[in-house]
Amino acid sequence: MFKQLFSSPVNPLQTAFERHCHLIPAMLEKEPKAVAHFVDNEEAFRALFHGLSHDDTDYEIRNLPAAPSPDEPPMLDPSDMEAMFAQMEALADPDELLTQRYWTPLRQVAFKHPQWIVRLLETRGVRSRYRWECKELMQELWRGAMASGDWSTEDCQVVGEFATGILLKRVKAPEAWREPCVLMVARCHPPGTVEMLADVLTHDRSWPVRLAVLECISGREQFVHPVMVPALEAAFAHKGYRSVWCPDSRASFQNHLERCRAAAC
Repeated sequence: MFKQLFSSPVNPLQTAFERHCHLIPAMLEKEPKAVAHFVDNEEAFRALFHGLSHDDTDYEIRNLPAAPSPDEPPMLDPSDMEAMFAQMEALADPDELLTQRYWTPLRQVAFKHPQWIVRLLETRGVRSRYRWECKELMQELWRGAMASGDWSTEDCQVVGEFATGILLKRVKAPEAWREPCVLMVARCHPPGTVEMLADVLTHDRSWPVRLAVLECISGREQFVHPVMVPALEAAFAHKGYRSVWCPDSRASFQNHLERCRAAAC
């Protein structure tokens, strides 16, 4: 009875990894069908996530990226995934290339299937067993929210509800997850977003979270609203505001306040 109660259950991510790991070598060589398998199959995506820290295979990559240009890398459109991933690979040293290739399908999932990431992060035991991997996956979800215009209404609803729960501390999660959740909430715009972000801007104990709200709403028409006036004034009065040294940022924040004041008239 004691063993039944306290023995560790079979890890379904390990089981998934065992089913799909035979395609990882081809994926690392960038074979299109293998890459697509991990991008378009939710169980395969979970398998690859598990492999980040549990795959001890000694892979040798033959399909190496072209040497980087000696010039400074160009600024890329973050929605151009292929160009962005190619640049990451070109700038990676040999030891980092394996990690970059492993992460490429996971990053694509953040653009194409954000609900899979939410479901994975909500799976019981995942956040405690895979802390570093979950933190990195949250960053990829943040990048997907920042760059992707392809999320469906359902994607936005699921991600928005997930991010709202973390931002308002209804869901137990590391404090560092709350900053990227600000952008996800603003991107997905669940009901009551303006009022919720105004409340966070006014009362949240974390200055980095309040600053993330400032940066997110500034200059965006959907956040020009009378309810933001006292929230912005409270943020400007916070001692943390002294850390905003950039004159352009301060001018942008102040301009947003004036627009909100005009909207209140």
